[in-house]
Formats: sequence, C-alpha cells, structure tokens
Amino acid sequence: MEEYDKDFARLISKDCQSLVETSDILVARVRDGNALDYRIIEKGQDRELIDYVIVEKSEDEDVLVWSIANLCSNKDWIMKFPAGMKAWQMKGRESVQHRRDSDFAQLSNGLSLKTGDRNGYLYYREDTRILEMHVEMSGVAKYNFILSWDGLEKWVYPQELIISEAKQKELRVQVQQWLDDHGYKTNPPD
Repeated sequence: MEEYDKDFARLISKDCQSLVETSDILVARVRDGNALDYRIIEKGQDRELIDYVIVEKSEDEDVLVWSIANLCSNKDWIMKFPAGMKAWQMKGRESVQHRRDSDFAQLSNGLSLKTGDRNGYLYYREDTRILEMHVEMSGVAKYNFILSWDGLEKWVYPQELIISEAKQKELRVQVQQWLDDHGYKTNPPD
C-alpha cells in the first residue's frame, strides 16, 4: 500500500473500527446503483473493512455497510464510503498544505494567532517547524474562542512529527502564558 493510502487508512480507521465493534457487517461495493461485490466482515475485523474500502474499492464506487443484526435494503445502510472520497481527501490535504506553506512564510518564532471569519489557528513556530491549534468562535461569553489543545501533540510542518509529553507540557505552559498576556480566555486544556 502506498504511503498516501496508509495515511488515508489512518484517517478512516476510527469509523471502520466503530462499525465492527458490536456485530458482523455486510459490505458492498456499488457503482451506479449496482452491487459489484459484497461480503460479510466478522465482528472485530476492522482491518478487513479498511482493506475493502482502501484497497479494493475503486474511486468511482460507493461502499455501503449494513449491520447484520438489521434487515438489509438499499435504504437501511448505516455507513457509506462514497465514490470520489480519495480525490476529496487529497484535495483537502493539498489545501491544508498550501495554507501551511503560505502561513509558515509569514510566521515569526513563537506564538501567532491567525483567524478568519469564525475560526483560524494559533500557531507555534520553532525555527523550521510549526504546530497548529485550531480555534473557533465561542458560543459562550466566558471564552473569546475555543482552542483545540490537542494541536500540541505533533508538529505539522514541514512534516508531521509526534511531540514528546515533556515538550507538550512545556508548550502548554507557554500557550497559557501567551493567552494570559494577550487577555484571551479559552477553554481549559483538559
């Protein structure tokens, strides 16, 4: 499997795992409303479902998933992996990479907040790499914005790299200090 497919598999693996946690499932590859292939995947076999969606499914096919516990009909499927999903995901990845390339050139070392209409990113640049924490407008008066603290878990540019727990703690303190210094109130890290 190419590196792209491995990354794509990681993206959908949580959905696949949750589908096969409780019962066997029936899956079918469908093109233009016609089933091309179908099989039963036994409870707990999420790897088989990922392979079916990533390796066997072509880009112009849908994959429909039914729980064996329920009667199956074309209208009763509980999950759909649609045609064109790889192209959609690749386009999203390219858009994110373009944003990161563009923002990186404008960032100085340390923390920087870049927002748009209702959301944006709190970046932390350290020399040639950055991490990003998504921010979005808060719906409650006590917060200026909601901060995705899980952005402290990995560097995202120029390549993804997991950050050690010790470095994460250090960054959490720096981020909180920066927020306090700028008068921003956000949701707590936990």
